[in-house]
Amino acid sequence: MSLSKSGMKSDFEALQDSKPKDTAELAKKWAAAYDSYASGASTGNGGSVINAGKKSGLESTLKGALGTPETPGIPAKVAAGWATGLLAYWGGTPFTPGSVPMPPFQLPGVAAPPLGLGALVPALTALYSKENTASGFADEQASALDDCTKTVLVLFGPVPQPVS
Repeated sequence: MSLSKSGMKSDFEALQDSKPKDTAELAKKWAAAYDSYASGASTGNGGSVINAGKKSGLESTLKGALGTPETPGIPAKVAAGWATGLLAYWGGTPFTPGSVPMPPFQLPGVAAPPLGLGALVPALTALYSKENTASGFADEQASALDDCTKTVLVLFGPVPQPVS
């Protein structure tokens, strides 16, 4: 299995149509959409993600960044919330053993945080600062998160593997 941006985009688009009742529900559903997407992560050497328990931390971070209906988060704060959440989500996330070619044996892998966090924040800040259609918003948010996620490297001993 591999990462599929289209499913995440569909989840975000459906969420735009369903109008969450508050920022806590929005954070919960954004985290669930991302976690569902991320559960498909794999590496070229056959490793697959073990992301159990990661969704709740992402949800908590997003909830804080989104604020409350009375004091909603500003675009840069919400974008930074995604970056902080993904830093925690991926940092140290285990992967099932993948085949390591030299020497030929199997080791479990551990993900490093995404290298693309620096590009994620301005992309999401710009998105959250403009008017957009539900479909356009969902596509841009999913694209930014997908681009960032694909900069995660998984370390299998000395052999790093990008997620896909």
